Amino acid sequence: MEITENNLSISELFEMMHHLADLISLKIYSLSLPQSRDFTDEEEGDLYLISEISKVTKINLEEMNDIEEVYFLMDLCSRMNYLQVDSIGIMDMFNYL
Repeated sequence: MEITENNLSISELFEMMHHLADLISLKIYSLSLPQSRDFTDEEEGDLYLISEISKVTKINLEEMNDIEEVYFLMDLCSRMNYLQVDSIGIMDMFNYL
């Protein structure tokens, strides 16, 4: 499945993956993670549930703006064995040292 929407929200991604449990390959233009990086209890529950049922093994992230997006996708798609990032935006690397 290819999602061309800019800055796909976490809730939109959860909703889509919940309804498409047999999805194997996912191409996302870009993600929009919460600024606080803290998920609500409901989002945490959704993340756990989807990570348990998700069959996604291949992900292509067109534009990454934050390394946390990769960590999030790894948590969400626990069966992932292929990840491609096409473009890395400007990131403050000192935040990750």
